[in-house]
Amino acid sequence: MARISIAKLSEIEGVKRFDAGRYRTSFLKLEKDLKKITIIRKLGYLVVEPVRTGHIPRDRDIYQDDTRIHFIKTDNLREGVIDFENSDFLPARSLSESDYLKFKNVTVTISGAHYEAIGRAAIFLDYYPQSVTNQNIAVIKTDENLLNPFYLTIFLNSKYGREQLWMLSRQTEQFNLSCREVEELLIPLFDADFQQEIEIPAKNSFDLIEKAKSLYSQAEN
Repeated sequence: MARISIAKLSEIEGVKRFDAGRYRTSFLKLEKDLKKITIIRKLGYLVVEPVRTGHIPRDRDIYQDDTRIHFIKTDNLREGVIDFENSDFLPARSLSESDYLKFKNVTVTISGAHYEAIGRAAIFLDYYPQSVTNQNIAVIKTDENLLNPFYLTIFLNSKYGREQLWMLSRQTEQFNLSCREVEELLIPLFDADFQQEIEIPAKNSFDLIEKAKSLYSQAEN
């Protein structure tokens, strides 16, 4: 049975979308609640460069002497984790320096067959292998003087981060959103000390996940 949401014009002032999915009652309530927070800021004001995606180079053939670079797609990106073991590869010669993920880049899925495929976020750690992403993953480089990338990763994977991404997405053949729409995300900008308190357990958690994966792999061998 179809569900109908009725939204007042005053509730959607400033929004330039007319697709019904944008105006679910739960989305409007989420947006209203976030805008009540005095320290809320749009992500676009908290980055040092525009949010970008990766791409698929024309030359993808890998030869024996090629350096293989991990090619991260939506299926490889989970909440807080990047699955390198099951990733595809691209030849390094087909890539430019700007294509590579850098330490503390935050990656988030922005395209998928259903809502749940959107909004899975992970931070790129300094011991990860060289990697690039495809066009279905947004790459965010925060201004660390304002926004801690570990804090952002945790926020994106929270109810308030993911539901915002679902709200901003639109359905064509798939659910997707653009980099500019990602920059519209509302982020509660707590002080640096609070963000640091989030970073410490988050980083420890990510490190332990990688250690567990390594130990499991050793046990299998």
